[in-house]
Amino acid sequence: MEESQLSPQDLVPILGNEFMVLEVLNGKCQLSENKIQELANFFNISPSLLIDIA
Repeated sequence: MEESQLSPQDLVPILGNEFMVLEVLNGKCQLSENKIQELANFFNISPSLLIDIA
């Protein structure tokens, strides 16, 4: 995110709210397969890159 100059607010449209974004970034919440796919599309990366952090 830092490399792309993004803030947590930039992920709110995908994850629903800033609390959820912060929970995911802090490793306190797991992502569904659907959310993993949405984030992968947003960052233009393979979903497999997000599975270990989800």
